[in-house]
Amino acid sequence: MENQERNRIFYALFSTALFIVIIWGVQILVEWGGVLHWRSEGNHPQEWGHWWGVFSMAFLHGSWDHIWNNTASFAVLNSMLFYFYREVALKVWTIIFLFSGIFVFLLGVPGSNHVGASGIVYGLAFFVFAAGMMDIKHTALLRVSMVVIFLYGSIIWGIFPIEERVSWEGHLGGALAGLASAFVFRKQLPERPKTRWEIEEELELLKSERDASNPIKPNGQTPVVKIYRQFRRKGIDRGF
Repeated sequence: MENQERNRIFYALFSTALFIVIIWGVQILVEWGGVLHWRSEGNHPQEWGHWWGVFSMAFLHGSWDHIWNNTASFAVLNSMLFYFYREVALKVWTIIFLFSGIFVFLLGVPGSNHVGASGIVYGLAFFVFAAGMMDIKHTALLRVSMVVIFLYGSIIWGIFPIEERVSWEGHLGGALAGLASAFVFRKQLPERPKTRWEIEEELELLKSERDASNPIKPNGQTPVVKIYRQFRRKGIDRGF
């Protein structure tokens, strides 16, 4: 069990650190490596000659503040995803990454340039919240959902076109992808640990079913047969 727990922690931290190292490496190259023009290679909605922006958007950021804000939120939420939902984490992450980029490309304002990993951040937040609400009796995951609400509940406003120069399309696309992923993979989410009385109840049911299908036959060792043989030895019954 300890090895399994260590593996889960390592998996969550490694997957999170890998993405953070990549986006910070790109940011350093843009700011200090003489490739400032990379920043213009983001997601350009409806420009089919610039289709690769669907994939490059999440790795580019507009400023140091921009990348820091996304990094802090991503580190927490991505660790939650890969720790608590390890079995579906990679599939969920891929869906969020692709859908948020495609959503911006198809529905964004033509002539704009979208950069940043905030679409992924929104997708992670909405998935972790929705997945924890799929089974409210699973108290551990429900607590995780409550933590997400407490820390990131205010991001809900980011899916609306309120603030200029903010990619609300990317936020909305990520949020929809997160919610859809929670619904699609709901049957693959971690099951609620059973209580002791539930386990005992199931064992009793299995025992009853086994006894009903395999009734005990007299074999000379059951209490009834032993008592009957004692009576016979005493001469009470001569016909056995």
